[in-house]
Amino acid sequence: MQKYFQICRFPYSNHMIFDLVSDVSKYPEFLPWCNRVIIHKSSPNNIIATLFVGNNIFSGSFKSKVILTRPDYIKIYYETGPFKYLQNTWGFRKVSSYVTEVSFFVNFEFNSIILETAVDSFFSNLTRNMMKAFQDRAYLLSNKRS
Repeated sequence: MQKYFQICRFPYSNHMIFDLVSDVSKYPEFLPWCNRVIIHKSSPNNIIATLFVGNNIFSGSFKSKVILTRPDYIKIYYETGPFKYLQNTWGFRKVSSYVTEVSFFVNFEFNSIILETAVDSFFSNLTRNMMKAFQDRAYLLSNKRS
């Protein structure tokens, strides 16, 4: 079982950061481990998507339902794939007009102990670097708007 939690402040509005994290279709553009995304259904309040992830050690896909509660939090509910379970939550707390406290929590376990052992370091690195990838993307997007 893997658990990871991080809190970080972003120098951007909570609406901007919420929109960035909820734009699942753009993940392959800036998350190095995300190779492809298929959006099965999308509405203002939820998304059903399959993410194809991997590197030279592991590749696979999983389908999730993403519940959007604008602009406060995003909850991801695992549907199918290689996990026994996957829980993921993003929280967005407005500190000021241009500062947002972002919390990221993920908890997962693979169906197979062999798979768990084989990809343990890959997923540990993925979760540790997740917030940094979103910070870099926010910075890039904010500079494009300027």
